[in-house]
Amino acid sequence: MFRNYYRLAKCGECGTKGLQRRRVPRHSVHLILIIATLGLWGICWVITIIAARWEPWRCRECGRPQMEVPVRPAVTTAAEVVGSHLDLLHQHFD
Repeated sequence: MFRNYYRLAKCGECGTKGLQRRRVPRHSVHLILIIATLGLWGICWVITIIAARWEPWRCRECGRPQMEVPVRPAVTTAAEVVGSHLDLLHQHFD
């Protein structure tokens, strides 16, 4: 029902640099189950998708969950927000 995704990162707890694991649902299996149960399995699939969104990355060495690192630093003013969107828009069309 689930498969593992892996990424290379440094653990915030034990400090080792290695693989981290995250479980995600196998959508093909759930689709087959929906067809086989005439749609009744759809409720379970939705619950599984929602639960998988909260599944943390885990260090393979110590097994502890990892905190997500934000891609961009937080912005504090409206000008920074507008400026960041204009930069993305500009970069997109170049």
